[in-house]
Amino acid sequence: MFNPMQMLQNNPMMQMMGSNNPIMQMMGMLQNSKNPMAVMQKLAGQNPKLQQVMGMTQGKTHQQMQQMAENLAREKGVNLQEFMKQMGINRP
Repeated sequence: MFNPMQMLQNNPMMQMMGSNNPIMQMMGMLQNSKNPMAVMQKLAGQNPKLQQVMGMTQGKTHQQMQQMAENLAREKGVNLQEFMKQMGINRP
């Protein structure tokens, strides 16, 4: 099963950033929480961009979110496959 948290945690670039990296801190909070969605909702209340993303992804399937990521990358001129390769992410 696709697990983005595990992919990021195992990413060598993220590991080099260390535990002071806000992304790594957020991942730790989510992994140690009994209710990760509540943590995300609390963070979204403090961050308008995260709130927007949460709204866009709510109720979407894995395939719909994957298509959304591909579309956003294409709109920004980013080769998603190359980006994921650089980040050490292997998508199933």
